[in-house]
Amino acid sequence: MAACNMNIRIFFCIFLISGFLSGCSTTKKFVKSISSVPSKITESISSDNKPALRAMILPILDYGSYGEERVYDITLKYIEAFDQISRIKISAPPQNFTWPPMEKMPEFGVTPPHELAEFAKANDVDAVITIILNPIENQTEPTGIWPFRGIAVQLNISSVINIIDATSATVIASHEAKEYISYPVDELDFQEEDMVYERIIKEVFPELITEQMAAVRTNIREIPWTGKIIALETNGDLIINAGTDIDLKPGTKLTVFEEGDGVKSKSGIQLFPRGKKVGEIIISYVKETTSNATPATDKNEDPILFKIGQLVRIKK
Repeated sequence: MAACNMNIRIFFCIFLISGFLSGCSTTKKFVKSISSVPSKITESISSDNKPALRAMILPILDYGSYGEERVYDITLKYIEAFDQISRIKISAPPQNFTWPPMEKMPEFGVTPPHELAEFAKANDVDAVITIILNPIENQTEPTGIWPFRGIAVQLNISSVINIIDATSATVIASHEAKEYISYPVDELDFQEEDMVYERIIKEVFPELITEQMAAVRTNIREIPWTGKIIALETNGDLIINAGTDIDLKPGTKLTVFEEGDGVKSKSGIQLFPRGKKVGEIIISYVKETTSNATPATDKNEDPILFKIGQLVRIKK
């Protein structure tokens, strides 16, 4: 299993980078690889008895001009970090996904493109995560005390993580982490670029990612799992679009809501907020990606009230 875990991380990392750097023609084989290799990433179980969240992580946005190989190394670190968060089940973006040109990107990469939002909704994704590597900034600062004063160059490194509710396309959390390293001016003149970046990736990014993962753990608890009714059986059962893949269990009570009226956002995304409560149902049988449910008997729910497409959430 350890070998499989490493393989899935490598495949996923290559996919993320290929989606950002090379466009749709080279990504299909990586999507197939991700879906065919078993891994802990596809076996996420919530540690706080909440269903796991399906999170789509987009290719890293490299505004810092790190370059392909360095973004690869950084992506591996992020994937390994997300692998340790039990409530997140990672999924890949569309196999033909590419970011728009940078000059057309929204600030900080917060709003997913229209096609991505549609894909996320169709594939039962609860959250979309974007990662942005900011430009490296530098400033000089005095060092030492007289008569041994000197000047150092401080390199400021930062990255941003955004967590976006896939249903409403609203930002649930945005966290920027910052760290720095410094070099004496005369020493930096003799440092090769690769050596400076190597130090940044080895020393700085573990600190950035640790801070960001703490923020992710805190905020991911605030995102409720939302499922939907996908079929109505002749025996009265309702089929829900989730199962053991997100740790649903028999006996779990769900509240059913109507899907609200569609609202078109400025970016063209059609949003469907949660509507009024319809009733309650109870999970009776759980499969890998679907579950059977029945109307809650103590409420004498009328099966006619329940329809395909209605939203469900764990009853509080």
